[in-house]
Amino acid sequence: MERKRGVTPPSAWGSTGADVPDLAGGYTLPPGDNGDLDRRNLLAAIVAALYSAVGSAQRAPKQADEKTNAVHQLVVATGALVASEADSFLTLISAGLGAPSQIHIRSIGELTTRIILCREYRDLALELYKTSAPAWTKIALKMGVTVPEIDRAERDMRALEMTQQFKIARADVIKRFHLPDDFQSSMLSKRSHGDVYALVEVSNNLRNREQDIRRAINKVILDGIAANILIHRATSITLAALVQVAAEFGMTHEQTVKSLFASYEQMQQRDKKTGALNIFPDAGLGE
Repeated sequence: MERKRGVTPPSAWGSTGADVPDLAGGYTLPPGDNGDLDRRNLLAAIVAALYSAVGSAQRAPKQADEKTNAVHQLVVATGALVASEADSFLTLISAGLGAPSQIHIRSIGELTTRIILCREYRDLALELYKTSAPAWTKIALKMGVTVPEIDRAERDMRALEMTQQFKIARADVIKRFHLPDDFQSSMLSKRSHGDVYALVEVSNNLRNREQDIRRAINKVILDGIAANILIHRATSITLAALVQVAAEFGMTHEQTVKSLFASYEQMQQRDKKTGALNIFPDAGLGE
């Protein structure tokens, strides 16, 4: 088949202002019994609400103001990815695949950071929105597709996010909203990157394994508490993403969002009182 050439790169993209069907169906708790059931149920409810919020936001009218439009498109699309990543995490952790589930917490954290950055720094959101064309062009050139003349100074999204202004904004968001920093993100991705840290960890698990080799390879250290700590972290970040999407599109008044936030706060208070997530309970240290 002859390859299409001279295709114009995308510049105005998004999903709001759409005439979409009503939402149907629901979200089912993934199979498995790893981690406390009430924690998994809460995360499942937040994931379902985030899926719903993204779908509902599509009906918001497209904004004439380019900054507001950019924020809306980035928040909807990135919120959709958060829902998917949280869904993937919950599926893996429930099935006992704790180690490979951690990369999805990293994704949830990075995506939620971007959502908040776009809402807090709307000028930067517009710059991010405009990176679709240079990003597409870079891929098209590597595939041999003929593209229009481009401005070589234009950055794609990843390059733009590495600039000083974005690093400063990102650091501010991470600090104020208690999101995973670079070190935490790096530790969450050791397994997926095949880092030597992960190789040593899995080797230790294999050396001390019992009959179930699958569990030895996929478990996270600190049996009985590790899964709950991971679920807690994924829940807090996914809830932050839901609150941000709801706030951007005027959904914060909805009872579902209020109820989920209240349930999370109640669980936090319970955990502080019982020390359920303390790694070293005898030493009086926190999680």
